[in-house]
Amino acid sequence: MGDSPQDTGAQPGQDRDGRPSRMLASAISALEALAVLGWAVFEVVRAGTGRTSTPGVAAALGGLLVAFAVALAVMALGWRRGASWPKTPTLVWNLLLLPVAWSLAQSGNLPLGITVGVLALAGIATAVATPTTFELDPDD
Repeated sequence: MGDSPQDTGAQPGQDRDGRPSRMLASAISALEALAVLGWAVFEVVRAGTGRTSTPGVAAALGGLLVAFAVALAVMALGWRRGASWPKTPTLVWNLLLLPVAWSLAQSGNLPLGITVGVLALAGIATAVATPTTFELDPDD
């Protein structure tokens, strides 16, 4: 028996541990983290320059967005390391982005709405496509 895909029952181009979908999920989560971090910087700058009537709210939103960006970065790292725990938070986050995308599209920001929607759908698809492995504890 060799190491060819035919020996393991896998089709050519498929990876049984889901590595390609894990790497794609990691990249999508990292991209979302960068986008949310950019939004946080925008809100903090807006609060600092007085371009908002509620600088305190803008600063608080910026802080909340930084927390979301950190969480997304941790999820991206988890995907990259092959952990199975990021699957549920990735699904939840991206499902929550769908109404955001719809709202953006309806409010006149169609390109941004489409971008957020496509990114959310890609995140959902990669999370669903990634196999989850459960290992039994030998002490049980």
